[in-house]
Amino acid sequence: MPMNILIIDGDVVDRMAIKRHLTRIGREVIFTEAATGKEGLEMLVKQEFDCIFNEYKLPDMDDIG
Repeated sequence: MPMNILIIDGDVVDRMAIKRHLTRIGREVIFTEAATGKEGLEMLVKQEFDCIFNEYKLPDMDDIG
């Protein structure tokens, strides 16, 4: 069964790097990407994920408050 991963990061290069590293785990992975916190939250409501990579400081929200 493939691993379902959500990547929430405002930088497309960072998202690509995360995907590149995770494809090396030797397991099938399905990636879903969001560029903003709002997009990520909308995806979380619609679907379940095995793992979420969330950027600390997004363009529309951050993890501080």
